[in-house]
Parts: sequence; structure tokens; C-alpha cells
Amino acid sequence: MNWALAAKILTSPKAKAFLGSSARHALTVGAGWLAAHDLLDPSKKETWVAAALLLLGWGWGLIEKAAREA
Repeated sequence: MNWALAAKILTSPKAKAFLGSSARHALTVGAGWLAAHDLLDPSKKETWVAAALLLLGWGWGLIEKAAREA
């Protein structure tokens, strides 16, 4: 496989959706693991709100980018 073919595959809408979904699930699993091992304090509301806003902004950006490319 050469680089041009790899770039074409990775820039396809299906590949982007798969990679984005995989990253989202990895973040969810990671946060769950951290909370289960008491490394993430659920009582810190400010941290949770900031994380939610960060992820919402990131998700919104992905949706907007996908809409522009479609």
C-alpha cells in the first residue's frame, strides 16, 4: 500500500466517521476506568462541566466539518 492510497482511504467519509466514533468511545471508556479506580473525582462539578463543554465543542466542530465536506 502506498501513501496516496492510504491518504485516500483515511480521508473517506466512512473512515472519518469510524475514527471519530472510535476516539469518542475510547474517551468514554478511559473516563469510566479513571472513575472506577478513584482517579477521577466525580464530586468536582466544575471539572465535569468543563469536560462536557470541551467534548460538545469538539463534537460540534466535527459535525460542522463533515457538513462542509458533504
